[in-house]
Formats: sequence, C-alpha cells, structure tokens
Amino acid sequence: MTVRIGTGRAWWLTPLAVAAVVGMGSSVATAAPGQGHGKAKPKVTGAVYTETNGAKKNALVVFAQYSDGSLKQVQTIATGGKGGVQAQPETGPCLPPPAGQGKCPNLDTQGEVETGAAGRLVFAVNAGSNTVTSFRVTPSGVVRADVAKSGGVFPLSLTTHGNLLYVLNANSANIAGFKFNAAGHMTPIVTRNLAQNVFPGLSRQVAFDNSGKWLVVSKFGNPFAPGGPSPQNSIDTFKVGANGAAGQPITSNATVPLPFSINFDSGNRILLTEVGNPAAAGFVDSFNLLPNGQLAPIQSAPLSSGGDAPCWGVVTKAGFWYVVNADALGPNGATVAIFKDTNGHLTFHGTTPQINETLKTDEALSKDQKYLYVLAPTSNRQAGGSHIDEYKILPNGGLKLIGQTPKTLANSVNGLASS
Repeated sequence: MTVRIGTGRAWWLTPLAVAAVVGMGSSVATAAPGQGHGKAKPKVTGAVYTETNGAKKNALVVFAQYSDGSLKQVQTIATGGKGGVQAQPETGPCLPPPAGQGKCPNLDTQGEVETGAAGRLVFAVNAGSNTVTSFRVTPSGVVRADVAKSGGVFPLSLTTHGNLLYVLNANSANIAGFKFNAAGHMTPIVTRNLAQNVFPGLSRQVAFDNSGKWLVVSKFGNPFAPGGPSPQNSIDTFKVGANGAAGQPITSNATVPLPFSINFDSGNRILLTEVGNPAAAGFVDSFNLLPNGQLAPIQSAPLSSGGDAPCWGVVTKAGFWYVVNADALGPNGATVAIFKDTNGHLTFHGTTPQINETLKTDEALSKDQKYLYVLAPTSNRQAGGSHIDEYKILPNGGLKLIGQTPKTLANSVNGLASS
C-alpha cells in the first residue's frame, strides 16, 4: 500500500457491521479478538484487507481491526477474477516442478490491494485474468462493485488519489488510468507505456505522490547490463493532467540496482527501497521529486537496510519508516527495519527480532498509526500457514510483536491495505 499523509478521513467498520459480516457466513478466525493484548474489551476501529491471489479463483479477505491492535477475519469474497502465478524477479522458482513449473504463487510487488474514496472502496488486482476488481464497503459487509480490464497484461500494483485509480501492468510494461465513482464503477481514461529500458515483468510499483500530480513507477532496469543489473533509468515519473490522464514517462536513476517500493513522506519526498546487486544486498535511499519530474538523491549515499532483500515499506506521520527485509534465507532473516526520516535524511534504528518465518512481505498501518501489520506468506520451504503479524508501534518508533492471526491464509496470499 502506498502511504500518503493527510489524504482524508478513512471509513471504519463498526461493531454492528462486523457482526453483520460474520452473520453472512464469512470465514471467521477461531482466535478471540484481543486475546493476549490486554484486559479491556477491545472495540472495532478499522479494517485490513488482503487477497488470496488464487490461480483459479481470486478472493479478497477482510479483517476487522480492534482497538488493541488485534485482527479477526470476518469475510472472504470472490473478486470475479484469477490470481497470477509466474516466475517473479528475486524470488526465483518458488514452487518446484511439477506442481508449480518453477513459478511463484505470490506477486512480487507493492500495492496489490488498495483503498479509495476515504476507505469506502477497496480495489484488488487479478493478475491472472488481467482485470481489476472494486468493492464497496457497506454496513453489512464488503460487496463487489465492478470488474474492469486492466489495460495490459499481468496487473500487480495499484494506487489511488481522489477519484483516480492507476494500475501497473508488468508483462506489458504499461500503466493504465481509471476514474471511479462512489459506487465503485471504473471508467478507463488513459494507457501509457513505461520507458523502453524496462523488460517485461520487471516493473515493481506505481504510486501517486501526495499532491496527486505525479505518478512514480519503480523498475528493475536492465538485468543484463555488464556486471549485473543497472540502476540506470530505473524510475519513471508521469505528470498527471487536470483530466487525470498521465503524460509521457520521464526517467531517473536509482542509486542502487533493483528499486522496489515507493513511499512519500509528509514533505512529499520519496523513500525508496533498493534490493541491490546481488539480490541479497539491501539498501534504502531518499529523493526529492523535482518540478520537472526528475529525482534528486537527498543523502550522500544509500544506507544498508540491515537485512536482505528490502522490499515493502510504510511511513508514519511521525516520520518512522518501516521496511521489510523479506528474505529469511539470507544471513539476517526476515525482519522489519526501522528508520527515522528527518526531511529525507534517514537514520537506521535497528530491526525486529527474527521469528520462525521464511518470508515477510506487505505492510499496512492502522488508521491511528498505533499498529503495524506485516503479511507473512508461507513458502514451499516453511511449515504452517500464511498469517499476519501484529506489531504495536512504541513511542520511540520501535516495534513490539503483540500477536499473529491464525495460520489459515492461502500460501499465495499477497497485498495488504487498511482503512
């Protein structure tokens, strides 16, 4: 999820709405909400969304978020599309033949699920059927609203601002823009190709800046450059016109190969994770987005992420940036790195302890920014099921693991958004 500061009031599930959703025959977690989180009975204060990315039938999974930070699964609803299964950069052959034909069941990107209209709408990609689904959030639960063609092949990342939705289609190397109304109906407005240095399948995320006047896309650049992947021309920016249509791409360089997730802090500066070269090396950096659409590094050099394969990130209003070091097979394990962002200057504040997980991926913040949620999909190398880690954000920006959802989510689960 792309985190933006000050984009409007979010819609929250009420206790009545949660009760109604459960009464509709939803998939409900067995653990009681608030168990192990405190004595006071918690109240529902928000919602968290992910998707199964099922190859035959994709579905949105809805969690109620409680005031003590705990989550409870309350609904699963079909998207009307299919998830995507193909080889992904970095992840390699996640599923060995013959079951997976060397393909990965998870989308290696940020922004697979996104909210819009101040949390009253939810959007999800269907990478296997080249569509995007919108949902309305109602007092009686989440309702599917519309399914639209994505404008390309293998959609994997979404971003919203106002009534605009953009999708990144990785295999066709383009972005497509839509306008949506309060009912969730999506109307296509433009399709733009990425700058031609990108190879099919190697773009990572599309993100609006805080103003909604610029779109930014991270790409893995040229993986066949001499000596390994090159950071040259691996960031595209697009100016968004008054009618919502993106212009032609403007290219900039990352400082390290393989840029991945894009976050905008409260000053509209870009905080960028950079997987590195080789892939086990992990770095982060920050950039100013200039009026001409070019990116200018803020720091004298990128910083280590304190782990391996830094990919997903979210930033708080208080200026703490949480970066997932995804690869537990590396020497440092799957952790969350903590950075303090001061006007784009980053300070490393350590990582969370390792727990028994081979992979961490997508992140989402609670509306009050008191809690951080991190998706932990199961890989073929890990026993147990996929789940969500629940962290409390401490006053100093530190993270305390306070719980986990039951390990019942699909192995292919990806994307995390909140409202």
